[in-house]
Amino acid sequence: MKPTRKIAQPREKKFRMDYVNLGCCVLAFVLYFNTLKAGFVYDDRRAILANPDVTGASQSWYQLLYNDFWGTPLVDSGSHGSYRPLCVLSYKLNHIVGGLKPFGYHLINVLLHCLATGLVVKLARHLLPNTTCTAITGLLFASHPVHSEAVAGIVGRADLIACNFYILTILSYIKHVQWRKKCHLRHWMALCAAILSASAAVLSKETAVSALIVCVIYDILKGFNMLLKDKHQLRSIGILGITILTILHLRLSISGPMTQFSTADNPTAKVNSLMTRFYTFLYLPVFNFNLLIYPQTLSFDWGMDAISRITSFFDPRNFVSIFFYFTLSYVIWKCIIRLKESSSITIESSSSSLSLMSLHKRKVGRTIQKRKHQQQQNNNNNNNNNNNSSAYNYNYAKPSESTWTKHNQLWSSSENNNCYVCKNNMDYHNINSNQINNNNNNNSSSFNYNLTTMIEEEQNGIKQSSSISLSPLKKYIRNNNNIVYSSDDNNNNNNEFTSDNNNNNLYIIDNHSTTTTTMTMTMKVYHNNFQNLKPLHMRSKIKEYSSRIFKAAINHVIESSSSEEMHTKLNGTSAVLISITILILPFLPATNLFFYVGFVVAERILYLPSVGYCLLIGLGLGKLINSQVQYGSSSSNSTSGNGRMKHKRTEKINLKSIATVLCVIVMISAFCIKTVKRNRDWYDEESLYRSAVKVNPPKALGNLGSVLSSLGRNLEAEKVLIAALKHRPNMADVHYNLGILYQNQQKYENAVNSFQKAIHFRPTLALAYLNLGTSLIALGRCHEAASVLRDGTKLDGTGLRDRAEHENARISSLLQLGGLYTEQGKLQRALAVYREALYTLPSSYPPQEIYHRLGDVFFRLNKWPEAERFHRAALDAGHIGAHISYGTIIARNSSRSLEAEQYFKRAIRLAPLDSSIHHHYAEFLTSIARHDEACRSRVRAAELSPSNYNLVMAAASALRSRDKKVEAEKWYRQAAILRPNDARAHTNLGAILHLLGRTHEAILSYKVALNLQPNDPTTLDNLRKLKVIEFS
Repeated sequence: MKPTRKIAQPREKKFRMDYVNLGCCVLAFVLYFNTLKAGFVYDDRRAILANPDVTGASQSWYQLLYNDFWGTPLVDSGSHGSYRPLCVLSYKLNHIVGGLKPFGYHLINVLLHCLATGLVVKLARHLLPNTTCTAITGLLFASHPVHSEAVAGIVGRADLIACNFYILTILSYIKHVQWRKKCHLRHWMALCAAILSASAAVLSKETAVSALIVCVIYDILKGFNMLLKDKHQLRSIGILGITILTILHLRLSISGPMTQFSTADNPTAKVNSLMTRFYTFLYLPVFNFNLLIYPQTLSFDWGMDAISRITSFFDPRNFVSIFFYFTLSYVIWKCIIRLKESSSITIESSSSSLSLMSLHKRKVGRTIQKRKHQQQQNNNNNNNNNNNSSAYNYNYAKPSESTWTKHNQLWSSSENNNCYVCKNNMDYHNINSNQINNNNNNNSSSFNYNLTTMIEEEQNGIKQSSSISLSPLKKYIRNNNNIVYSSDDNNNNNNEFTSDNNNNNLYIIDNHSTTTTTMTMTMKVYHNNFQNLKPLHMRSKIKEYSSRIFKAAINHVIESSSSEEMHTKLNGTSAVLISITILILPFLPATNLFFYVGFVVAERILYLPSVGYCLLIGLGLGKLINSQVQYGSSSSNSTSGNGRMKHKRTEKINLKSIATVLCVIVMISAFCIKTVKRNRDWYDEESLYRSAVKVNPPKALGNLGSVLSSLGRNLEAEKVLIAALKHRPNMADVHYNLGILYQNQQKYENAVNSFQKAIHFRPTLALAYLNLGTSLIALGRCHEAASVLRDGTKLDGTGLRDRAEHENARISSLLQLGGLYTEQGKLQRALAVYREALYTLPSSYPPQEIYHRLGDVFFRLNKWPEAERFHRAALDAGHIGAHISYGTIIARNSSRSLEAEQYFKRAIRLAPLDSSIHHHYAEFLTSIARHDEACRSRVRAAELSPSNYNLVMAAASALRSRDKKVEAEKWYRQAAILRPNDARAHTNLGAILHLLGRTHEAILSYKVALNLQPNDPTTLDNLRKLKVIEFS
């Protein structure tokens, strides 16, 4: 005989779930501890350092409600369209507490990840069947390497906050469903909490808009697991539906103009071929899913050509996509079929059928008060069962009417001891209840009746056993007169209920929860007179009688399933569906299905969908580890062969569980190591870009070259930038960065060539116009420079992503053009350009620089009142140059020298390490004959800028004039080192050595000066004084 498979009782928990949660959170913190010392990298600079909503002290807090995530107004054509005010607010609070120190920002990110890990464990406790599944889910989520970008990158905080609120939404709704079934008024509070959490999730990141949809699906799936349908389910789903539509309407209404992304961001979206777009976009979700399964290769950017486009149907990746979507569809379809089967069990009696669902339709009170009253009655019945949990026997002459009324009048309430079927007198009724166990602590319920019905029909002197056909009853297994129903078993042999001389064991196994209800019904009914009944009449009565028995059993299951887990746990099929829902729905906005997005693959986008992935993996691995086979009770004549089969199968299952545990340990360990290594990549920008060179060479090398250039590693930066252009020659940013590098090295011809290429590939790059004009001015090509700068001022920034940077570059071009006209003496043109800049000045650009330049022009035009007025206007915001210029203007009036000195000192307090301020202050002190103080100021300026030749020479001359020859020698030597080809520097050094009496050294310096500038009269005269005539 084939052994009957039972579902084992849940194991007793060896440790509290809180320890599992705590362990997962600790693991998450330990893994990301090395990110606390990281800096601002990649998008962090734009989202925090360059975001006025974060760093703008003068900007009102409520302004962030009108700007996008990057600080651009939503109504601006260049807005990114990402509306995440809660995340920006958290950055703002970080800035208030810790300024721009990255430690605080990273700490908050790590703590948010730990909180998300705890919530995932909490969610798994409600959705998954046992502790093992929950622990694997929590450990996998805490250690998955794909989360590094979201946690180690500060910009990923939007995903962290959204994930936390997303899970809180689901948990709140689970509580709502639980309290709704218990008729608690608190279910309204839980529903409001779910709606508020969903709204907060959407305000953190747009991908969380599906949170309430997940709640709706959970409620529907939960309905498949309940024997009694909740009439208030539709009300809750209706409220959620209205809320979802409201949130979508409000979110879409605040979006600005449609964002235009560049080709490099999402190159497939710009392809003309429809089939290429279809194939590629169909493959991208598969690629993302592969990152969850095997996160070996990770990158900060997957744009450009990191993932090549699929242009042909015969590309192997298309077949991978087909297999992926077929498998996903098959799993979902199979789960839906199983749910339908488990909810459509029907009991037929003869030609008529009695639906199992109709058996469940007990009246439920419409109001909360009535439902509470019914709940209290059920609790009282359960308490009575608890008080009688030991084995007991009842011998009924006539059953109690109150007892069996609840079970649909199973017995007749007549005064006579008559059989219900034939109305004749019965010898006896014996109902033996072997076990009634209702343990709320273990969240399980067991109810056993031994009720064997033996009816002997005597017809023509032959004994017959009556058989009751229950063919519509789904998934029954008949084995050795054992009838087993299991919603998760695949064996469908004989679907019939038989009554014979053996004990018939009926197992109703509800895998939808942790409750396993086993009812073994045995009843013997001896009839005194069957000869007078017709067989057909007898069979119809027996069928009706058995249906009522089954109905009574089901009703008992309903009443005994009042534990908390019965209200929250899902069966395996529903858990798979809800996990797939959490995996798919948050990812849908990134699939380019509804609109094109500005990226190809972004690892931080996977943070929220990975919750569903971890639940799926945890469910599967947990079931493999906990898989057990318990064999149902067989007949007394079981052979030793059956025992050996059981022993062998148990050994196989134990080996399978051990192997699965080892695989889980290896997987989690590998993930931990990969996560720690990946966090190191996010330590700084150089390590981040180097880690992606193999994945996206042009983007990684271009950014790496810019970083190396800012670190002063010019030769290495030049090689890297040139290598990036070999991979992709049309990158305007890389040409621009290479031009900046050449400009800093004073290689102006190369810089001009690079800037011209940058403008060719991106005509709207205003910074390229500005720096091209600067390089042309340095080459003396002023006419070309003026033309280029004028072209830069005419650029339209509509639709550009960084509108503020474009406007600042345009204004800077006007200032550069005005400065060029000023140096050329074209003061009226310069005045007109500055006024144009002031008229078109954006709100983000401070006007003090323009006021200062206008004041200088008026000063040159000898228009003292206008000059003083503009310089005073520039003082309002603490403009240093304005303080110096204004002090210089009023110092022309000797009666206002004390007032002028106050402005110089104020400028020094504003920038004590600015050498030019000390130099101008020295000039002022010299003008009022305070030479000793002027000398000290000049020396201070030279100390602050020892590489500035003019300041060094000014300090040396001042010391020499104050007869401090030894100190003067130090600065003259410094000047000669700074300009070794300048004859004047060597002549001055020789002169101070001559005064110090070191004639031999003085002669050597004079000779060097004459070699650089022969026949210099000053040097020759000094040599003659030393009586050296060979050069005279």
